[in-house]
Amino acid sequence: MCSSDLMIRTCLILLTLSLCSVGCDKIQTQDSFEIQIEATARIPAGDGMAPVAYPGLGPLLNVDLSDRREFSNRDYTADDVELIELVDAHVTVAQPPAQTLDFFSDLRVVIDTEGEPAFLAAQGPSDASRQVTLVTPGGDLSAYVLGKRGVISLQAGPSSYPEVETTLRVSLRFVVSIKE
Repeated sequence: MCSSDLMIRTCLILLTLSLCSVGCDKIQTQDSFEIQIEATARIPAGDGMAPVAYPGLGPLLNVDLSDRREFSNRDYTADDVELIELVDAHVTVAQPPAQTLDFFSDLRVVIDTEGEPAFLAAQGPSDASRQVTLVTPGGDLSAYVLGKRGVISLQAGPSSYPEVETTLRVSLRFVVSIKE
């Protein structure tokens, strides 16, 4: 075998190895999963403007996400978590069927935990529809809902009471990322 054949083969092997190192992705070892939670709140009927925080719209949930089956089914604990983010927040009229959310000016989902400043997890204007999707700015919520109880509240800006008693459903979807 001549030296040029050996050189060509060596170059081909090196080229193949370099292409694989550039184009081959690292094996994904990080796990992530979703936790969906829902709560309901009743808004009393009335006339005129309502206070900023509606009665019944204060604390909706008192949660420690590491207590949920999504963790235990995977044999994870709070120590395994790298990041928890709220990725979806929806407010829907559950009852009555014809009611819309137009009596609100804006809505906010706030998460509060002892020892931490309140965290604005989602917000957005209301709408003359039965469901609104709130904007979730992101951010790590681990300190608020992991290993200790975080209080999740729905707050409304300047608004009026609905004409009839209204039941709202708040749906929140969190994504939990596990450390590698």
